[in-house]
Order: sequence, then C-alpha cells, then structure tokens
Amino acid sequence: MLAAIMQPGRIAQRHRDVPDPAAEAAAATLDYSIVVEWENIRLAEASRATSMLQAISRQMQRLARSGVNGELLLVCDEDDEPRQRALADEARTFWTLPAVQLRVLSVIEARYYEKKNAGAAAAIGAIILFLDSDVVPEADWLSQMLAPFTDSSIDVVGGATHVEPASAYARAVAAFWFFAPRRDDTGLGTLEAVYANNLAFRRAVFLAHGFPTRPTFRGQATELIRTLRSHGAGVVLQRGARCEHPPPNGLLHFVRHGICDGHDQMRAAAATVDAPVPWRHTFSSVHWVATAGFERIRARSAALGLTAPSRAVARIVATIYAISVLVGHLLTRWRPGFVPKHLPI
Repeated sequence: MLAAIMQPGRIAQRHRDVPDPAAEAAAATLDYSIVVEWENIRLAEASRATSMLQAISRQMQRLARSGVNGELLLVCDEDDEPRQRALADEARTFWTLPAVQLRVLSVIEARYYEKKNAGAAAAIGAIILFLDSDVVPEADWLSQMLAPFTDSSIDVVGGATHVEPASAYARAVAAFWFFAPRRDDTGLGTLEAVYANNLAFRRAVFLAHGFPTRPTFRGQATELIRTLRSHGAGVVLQRGARCEHPPPNGLLHFVRHGICDGHDQMRAAAATVDAPVPWRHTFSSVHWVATAGFERIRARSAALGLTAPSRAVARIVATIYAISVLVGHLLTRWRPGFVPKHLPI
C-alpha cells in the first residue's frame, strides 16, 4: 500500500453510488481517490468526459491487478439530477471495477474549487488526485502520479498539462496560453506552474488546508501550494504524468476565459488596497498579458512547428484574449459581481 488509510471526512451532500454501494470494509483498503469536478464539462465537449472516464477506468483496473486500489468521485451540482442520472447510466456501460470505486456526489451551489474541496472531504483514499472533467490523461498518468508518494518526504505531486495542437485554433491557443507544450521527458522536477486539473496530495496534508475560498475563478491552487511550501511540504513536478487539455470550446468560451481572467486580476488587486484600484493596474495588467502571450508564441514556435502564417494567427488569438482581459477589468470596475453572475467559467 502507498500510505496509511485516513478516515473519511464529513460534508453535507447526497451520494449516488454506481453501481450499488459496496461494503465499508472493502472501502477501507483504498490507496487513492480521484476527484473530478463536473463543472468544466458544461462548457467543453461532452465526449471528452467520456474519454476521460474510459481512460481512468483502464488505468484503475491495471493498478488494481497489482494490488493498488482506489475510487473515483464525480462531484456534481445538487440541482443537476438529470445530468447525474445520465452520467450514472453512461458509466455503467464501461465501468467494470468493483462497486465501491465509482461514486457520484451532489453538493449545493458549489463552484469549481468548492467542488474539489467537497470531493476531497468525502474521499477515503490515502492519496487524493484532482482531475477536471475536460482533461484526458495519458495511458500511464495514474501510476506516474502515485509513484512519487512512495517517498515519505513528498506531499504534493503536480502533473504536466498541455493543449494538444490538433487544429489551427488549438495550435494558436497552445502557442500563447499558460499550459506549456507537451514534452516527452520524464522524472521529477520543480513544480512552478500549478494547475488544479492535474494535482495530487497526501490526504491528511490536503484536508489540513484545502483550496482557499476566494472571490476569484482561479489561482487558489497556486495559493495553496505556496502555503504548503511555507509549512515545509515536499512539492514536486512529475513530468511523465501528462494530461491533454482542450482549448476553450468556441469563441464565446474563449472570450469568457479572458473576461474571467481580467475579473480575477481586479479582485486580487482590490484585496491589497483600501482605495479604488488605480487605472494603471488595468493598463499594466493587459499589457503584460499581451506581451507574455507574444513571448510564449516566439519561445514555443519550434516546439509546436509554427509557420509564419500560424504565428500570425496565434498573435491574433492572443490579442483577442488580451482584449477580453481588458473587458473583464472594465466590467469588474463597473460592477464587481457582474462577471461571476453572468459570465462564469
């Protein structure tokens, strides 16, 4: 076994087990829990969720044959009963693991990180792994993520997430967005960019802190890792634990990402000053987004095989994103609650 099994936490929620619940004694042998929020799938392609579930099922079965057992928890909204029933029915068509290993959980009015916290509180595995509903892990992702935890000094493992440049649009996004291009290297390294869609913790370490509650859409994972490092936690990057992330699903989803990014920048700045956020913050932030995007395009050109026309397309897409960030700043200045209510991601 990878580590001592911790006792499950408690949270106000309803459970739907798929298939029928197994005995508690069987659950007590679990080494890991995979928590998947069922939020991103609302804006991404539904087929990606099926691909993710199938990939995870195969990997969990392979590990189970070697004596390493786990569970998968899918965390849905309380009012999403039709989606939960459809998910449970779909899962039954290919999920062949013991009954205890797939659970669909309901939480009330929970956002992205709140769903992850809820899933972690309900998990019973010694290691908690976080995936998103729109990422597809590569064939050995699970074993790669679990392997470093055999070292007792390691508390947190981050994987490598990338955008697959399968189309002109995806290639443009991969060229400037925050996920680095896919690489074939393996082994452990320093975790610099932190993404909650491909991240694992020792259960006791995570439950002692959890993702912080903030009025922003993203950034809580980075804040948590910063806190854990300050407490002496061992944090590493597992280069071989790769997941494919889709580009935003269409123009509206893409623009909303930028708007929410601008919203987060404004809310973060507002938390550090008593007076209204200076306008120079907006101008410098948007300038940085555009400049950083153009620099990434230049730096990633060879890795992604960009031609002169594809670099031009990437710059246009990066510019649209920077403009969307500006819109997020302006909307948040006008009405701080507008973006979370009307344009969430």
